[in-house]
Amino acid sequence: MSTLSVEKLDTNLYLFEEVSGNCVDAYLVIGEKGALMIDALQSVEGLYGKARELTGLPISVVIAHGHGDHCGPAVREFAAAGCTVYMDKRDEPVLEEMGAGPFPPDFFTALEGINRFDLGGITLEVIPLPGHTPGSVMLLDRANRRLFSSDSIGSGPIWMQLSHSLPLHEFRDNLKTVYEDLKQYGDLKIFCGHRKQSPKPLTLEYAADVLETLELILSGREQGEDQSVDYGDLHMEFLALKHKSMLGFCYDPKKL
Repeated sequence: MSTLSVEKLDTNLYLFEEVSGNCVDAYLVIGEKGALMIDALQSVEGLYGKARELTGLPISVVIAHGHGDHCGPAVREFAAAGCTVYMDKRDEPVLEEMGAGPFPPDFFTALEGINRFDLGGITLEVIPLPGHTPGSVMLLDRANRRLFSSDSIGSGPIWMQLSHSLPLHEFRDNLKTVYEDLKQYGDLKIFCGHRKQSPKPLTLEYAADVLETLELILSGREQGEDQSVDYGDLHMEFLALKHKSMLGFCYDPKKL
């Protein structure tokens, strides 16, 4: 059975952790005029009520990618309370594929075309990073050197073997562009979707290791080992490569 814990990480930043076999994390960022919930966990309820205990300001929600472990029943609590729920429309069919739907056609507000969320004193910039899913995004707080990455670059391991994941060369090109922008922030802290999957907090070094791993695979210098996993009704066979802090880059060798 899953339980919900709430932890204050920093001024106006809270971690919501669903403690279960597959621990999942969501984050609440509170500004002077509004708040943003990043992801909505997997199966726990009461997330909206816990957020309301922390702020009376308007709350919006960003679902950073369309997987059910980040878009569980709690997302409907926010919508029922009148909160706008944003997600890249490309990930709507992904939600159903991963057993997390269906949602009404107008449930999600399109994230495409939205560049930033101004919360008052805190600005979160939308950083698209298609790869893990077609509509994966990250949220960047440049002033405070915080990157909310959800599963866009994984949390130690990353799943790129899914049927809707992009080919590796496309993900590599997308990540290269993002990394060139991020590398100016040497002290960047990464707040990912499954913090307990990594033995240490993630930094920009981890993003560099993900990119290096991609280059090793695509150049043919390294190849992953055979792996398989059952996830719900899905049986997946794939290759997985470990490299530095990238603890398992999972990929389909037919989608390089």
